[in-house]
Amino acid sequence: MKPEHELELSFFEELSSLDDTGKVFLVKDMRDDTIHVKKILSKDVSDVYDALSKAEIPGIAKVEAVFPDYEQVIVIEEHINGTALSRIMKKRTLKPEEAASVIYFLCDALSILHAMNPPVIHRDIKPSNIIIGKDGTIRLIDFDAASRFTPEKNRDTTLMGTQGYAAPEQYGFCRSGPETDIYAMGVLLNEMLTGRLPVEKTVSGPFASVVEKATAMDPGNRYHSADEMSRAVSLVMHPEREENPAGETSSAERFYYEKKPRRSKYLLPGLDAKEIYVRVMAAAGYALLGWSLLGVDYTDHETGQALYGSRLWVNRICMFFSVFLTVVYLGNFRGVKEKFPPRGSGRHDGLKTAIGAFIMLLIPAAVCVAIERIFYV
Repeated sequence: MKPEHELELSFFEELSSLDDTGKVFLVKDMRDDTIHVKKILSKDVSDVYDALSKAEIPGIAKVEAVFPDYEQVIVIEEHINGTALSRIMKKRTLKPEEAASVIYFLCDALSILHAMNPPVIHRDIKPSNIIIGKDGTIRLIDFDAASRFTPEKNRDTTLMGTQGYAAPEQYGFCRSGPETDIYAMGVLLNEMLTGRLPVEKTVSGPFASVVEKATAMDPGNRYHSADEMSRAVSLVMHPEREENPAGETSSAERFYYEKKPRRSKYLLPGLDAKEIYVRVMAAAGYALLGWSLLGVDYTDHETGQALYGSRLWVNRICMFFSVFLTVVYLGNFRGVKEKFPPRGSGRHDGLKTAIGAFIMLLIPAAVCVAIERIFYV
């Protein structure tokens, strides 16, 4: 190490160790009593931290200094006060608007990192590396697994990342690129909303397509940029802005738009699918449901005589709606399955769905019994 670097490092007093490896420390700059973090890392990430130290990137821990030292590198970076997202997620799942805010932030930061020359790929986006400040600000930390994107490489030579969040290419199938961070954001979005990794439970509702595309096995089938994923999340949160009104929005709003075929949010499950054959099959299914249930004959359970006239149609219509509402509920029309019964931490979701479906089945039956007793008994 250069003598001037040794002198600079001597001003940082170690206060405590921050991990079990003995390579991350909380330190105090004795010149001004400010608190920082000191890391002793592999020289493999030296160029990454050197690039970060020269860039002004909002939302990441500022790299104060980088000191190369033979087979390792010593990094001094900003100490961030706040709570790791992982601690929050241990207590509860996030609301859609909270999860969207985290993704918006990550996309803003990653769009800058991925635009560097060469691009910086974080490769370890996960809840414990996202810090939420007391003022609500969000920071991305820990670039210890990061790499510079090099198109000429066919595959990663160093396998790094966190199981569950690491994209397939991080296991040596091909090289890491911007799509690698997109994959991790898809996993993160799923876990924020459900409390589970996608391999354990996939989010349902409007965010399902976002997670599915972001976590595609083939990097070429994922969102091609952080901005593209940000636009997709924004369209889920604000479908009314799907067709971008004239004019641009301020960056502070973090709402992005893109043109795409408009499909009404009031279409029934199946009829809102992108594939034409799915819509045709759904329409045929609804028609068959109506034809079969509205043509059923009923008898009086006490006299055994066939029902006719208005009484027959009351029973037919109630039976139809009993089945129809259950189908619509299970199809999560306008997110009803997430709202009723109310979801909490993600536990017992299957039981809550069964209860909701039973209630949908029961309501028209109860209405039918009430009408029978009032008008026909």
